[in-house]
Amino acid sequence: MECVLGHNNIKEELFNDIPMYCCISCRLVWRQTFDVPIARYEDKEIRVYETKINDRLANSLDRIKTIRKYVDLNNICDIGSGEGAFLNALAQFGYTNSVGIEPSNKSVEFAVEHGLCMENGTIEDVARVVAKYNLHTFTMFHLIEHLPNPLVAVQKLFNIMQQKDKLVIETPNFDSYVFHRVNYKHNLICSEHLFYFNENNLQLLLEKVGFSVVVHGKRDFYGLNSSIRTFLFKLRFGKMSGHRNANDANNVKLYFTNESNFKRKDSINIYANLINVFKKSVRLVLRKLVHLLGREDYMWFVVQKL
Repeated sequence: MECVLGHNNIKEELFNDIPMYCCISCRLVWRQTFDVPIARYEDKEIRVYETKINDRLANSLDRIKTIRKYVDLNNICDIGSGEGAFLNALAQFGYTNSVGIEPSNKSVEFAVEHGLCMENGTIEDVARVVAKYNLHTFTMFHLIEHLPNPLVAVQKLFNIMQQKDKLVIETPNFDSYVFHRVNYKHNLICSEHLFYFNENNLQLLLEKVGFSVVVHGKRDFYGLNSSIRTFLFKLRFGKMSGHRNANDANNVKLYFTNESNFKRKDSINIYANLINVFKKSVRLVLRKLVHLLGREDYMWFVVQKL
């Protein structure tokens, strides 16, 4: 047996009660059985509610702020778009010609109904979509871990791309501080995630395909809006509080409106406002400390076809 990177020093492991294989050479981890057919995603029901949508939108806005200085965010092909939060965030920033590809029929219907450009399909449909819309930047956010053969899939994408086109990938970091501290009992280690990467083996995969790494880094889902308790846990204080938003996204727009996410009532007194400002300042300091220690849950890469 070999891992997808060609190493044959493999052992069996159990992570979050799921039988896995682990490559001793590169630390790539993958499920022992791949029992998640594409039909599961095509027919998947979606639950659309305000908190979920706004959380994903806030995450997408933060993601754009992280990567925009490294890559042109116009003419994007977003593979695995879900309900289209990233496409909507791009529109809010004024970027144009953003097209999503998504296998879920319900998600595509939802996105199109709300004015986003999205096509039914998978990575197999990228060539058709690129030819139709003339796209040159590609994004795969939390997709590669779902693919039964990530090396083959990324190679197909590389073959479609033109010289100087860029790809942005984001996925959970299996070597993250939180994964280790909770002994891998984490909701990101689940049946739908087939592969688990760290920074080293993901870079090896991308370079094996032929990409040149432009930049890479780490980030979290909620960013500054994570709770103080979550930040403290990542700094080795206290217990894990889950993944609750701090509910302080006052400047984030609702998903398809121009209203603010949270409208402050006139009855809120000055003391409550001061407390909120203080908490935001504390979260800002704690987030910087978490970042300096490299303890975010996700990793991202910007790579280019030379």
